[in-house]
Amino acid sequence: MAENLVKNTLTNYLVVAVRFIQGILVTRWSIIYLGTENYGLWAVLWTVFAYSLLVDFGLGASAQKYTGMRIFRSDIDRYNRVISAVLAFYIAMAVLILLVSFALSFCVGTLFNVSSPEKIAYCHSAFLIFAVGSALTFPTTVFPEIAIGLQKLYLRNYVNTVSKIIELFATLLLFKLGGQVRSLTVLVLGLSFLSNIVIGIVVCREIPGFHLTLRIGLPIYREIVKFSGFVYIVSIARLIMNRSSRLIISFFLGLPAAGIFHQASRLGDFCYMGAAQYQENVRPVTAKLHGECKTAELAEFILRSLKINLGMGIFFMLPSFIFAAEWFRFLFHVGNPEVFFLAKLFLVSVFLSITLRQGMQGYLIMADHHRLLSYATIVEAILMVGLNCWLIRPFGLAVILINSMTLQTFITLTVLLPVTLKSLHLPLRRVLFHAWLPMIAAALPGTAAAVEFKQYFEGKLSDFWLAFCGSSICCGLFLVTVWLFTLNGAERAELRTKVIARLPARFRPNRGNVSDRPPGR
Repeated sequence: MAENLVKNTLTNYLVVAVRFIQGILVTRWSIIYLGTENYGLWAVLWTVFAYSLLVDFGLGASAQKYTGMRIFRSDIDRYNRVISAVLAFYIAMAVLILLVSFALSFCVGTLFNVSSPEKIAYCHSAFLIFAVGSALTFPTTVFPEIAIGLQKLYLRNYVNTVSKIIELFATLLLFKLGGQVRSLTVLVLGLSFLSNIVIGIVVCREIPGFHLTLRIGLPIYREIVKFSGFVYIVSIARLIMNRSSRLIISFFLGLPAAGIFHQASRLGDFCYMGAAQYQENVRPVTAKLHGECKTAELAEFILRSLKINLGMGIFFMLPSFIFAAEWFRFLFHVGNPEVFFLAKLFLVSVFLSITLRQGMQGYLIMADHHRLLSYATIVEAILMVGLNCWLIRPFGLAVILINSMTLQTFITLTVLLPVTLKSLHLPLRRVLFHAWLPMIAAALPGTAAAVEFKQYFEGKLSDFWLAFCGSSICCGLFLVTVWLFTLNGAERAELRTKVIARLPARFRPNRGNVSDRPPGR
């Protein structure tokens, strides 16, 4: 299991790196070759069909859970019925996507604010092609969910990495040959469909006896919905909290304020991408250990996850917080002090989400506390929207983030954390003294050094070199301190062994020669 956790996390970072580079280049090429109007059409198509993910209704999490619990080992027929039911539901939703899209296609003139008959015809055809591609791809998303449940995210990540690299070069070739939005849609969604199919072939080989069946009864859906329905409620509530803030800002304060708020979120978004790649391991591991009733082992895993989440949050968020102004001026050419202030609040909000909420949320979903989590998230969403509408005019943009941090921390510490610790028989003092406090203490030397560096070299170095060198000092000292004082001997030995195992054979210390190996090796 530990081997898979490392491979999953490292390959998550590989996918993030590839997508980051691919996203920058494809965006640049799209603006150049498509032009402003067609690039706007491409962006709006993605925005419209992104909402098709809402028809998942939490069944993807069900596929994760049943796979993570290894139901296929004890009852392969039941497992096949569950996955078949999920796939059948996805196919039905794909048909719904097609029908709704066909109806909406007659309104593309209004939807895209175009009036010329030629442009309306082009938008109509592009919209329908995107609808067909989305409908074909949607059912195949069940296969990546199975890969996650198997704790083999690295299989999905390898396929997606190759797919994104192919997409990068194929997009440039397509543009060179004069391709526009319609051909780009076929390329991108076609590669996504094929990637999911390849993942499906791989996971089928990982599960002996796995096959899909058309014989599906209502009892299996009742069983699934008891879990997936509450997961879906959590997703909707989180969507409301994450998306409503910009609409509220636009309504009460206008579009310029919404633009400032969006700018301020960019650094936090990047840091989240860096710090959150371990999170996907929590759900499948919890499902497996909880299904096997290994409470003590699960408690150790969650304790380690809390420690890792805090360490990752500190590593990415702390230097970004200290050098927020410098990074904004260098990366985005933004010099607005209000943006810098809001960006720091964003970083704190993201930090709290990663270190307090997300890992715990994954555990609660897979450990049969999904009802409690859904109720708590609904209350949080209602309070957040109400407080934002009430307080935004007198207190401005900052109140949006303050409300988010306050509600998130309060509900986590008073509801979710006590339930998690009680169900795992995990004392709070153990979390404090074995996970949180050592990591916080390890961050102090790097913080002090980075702040001193900034005060001494501010005005003497460019924004890039000040932020880069200061962040490197902060992160480097943090890693050294964690290694020397936070990790115990067993953890250091385990980490050292894993690093050495990934080195080429000629670089491994004490590898010995063939004659030194035991017989039979």
